[in-house]
Amino acid sequence: MIKVGITGGIGSGKTVVSNLLNNFGYPVYDSDKNAKKLMNFKTELISKIIHHFGSNSYLKNKLNSKFLASEVFTNRKKLELLNKIVHPFVKEDFLSWTECQYSNIVFKESALIFELGLNQELDYSVLIISPKELKIQRIIERDNLNRREVLERMENQWSDDKKQKYADFKIINDNKTLLTNQVVVILDKIKSSIKP
Repeated sequence: MIKVGITGGIGSGKTVVSNLLNNFGYPVYDSDKNAKKLMNFKTELISKIIHHFGSNSYLKNKLNSKFLASEVFTNRKKLELLNKIVHPFVKEDFLSWTECQYSNIVFKESALIFELGLNQELDYSVLIISPKELKIQRIIERDNLNRREVLERMENQWSDDKKQKYADFKIINDNKTLLTNQVVVILDKIKSSIKP
């Protein structure tokens, strides 16, 4: 089984590319969505988050995302700590998920593939690149954040230039270049690497 990472900065269009891959019949693991699920239901993980970030991390036994975001997106050290706590659980969950898939190629969508060194656990990585202002606009519309909040979150991720050094493939998502064609080319290259 070939494992491929889908990554890019916040607002780059990872979900759009993941949906395209789903439409082509390829399974995609959404790290962000599954991390939130684990943070709500995995007792050991919940205990660790409360231990490091306090009881305000949960309200009525549900993850207090707003509080946690306010804690970590303005403090790089706290963000790194949260990632360090959550990542092992997501890694284990991803491996369990792959065992249930029947495709010879699976994808893992995560904004932090290079930041967390996840590319070392994957066969290939695909970086989605978008112009900064377009990303900012998308996030403001999607998440109802103001420009300052968006920039704070962007500052906690590597730049596209830094990520490009590690990526095997790139997709340009600038609302001009066709995404489908780029995805097909990458799929063909990955499929050609599979030994019969």
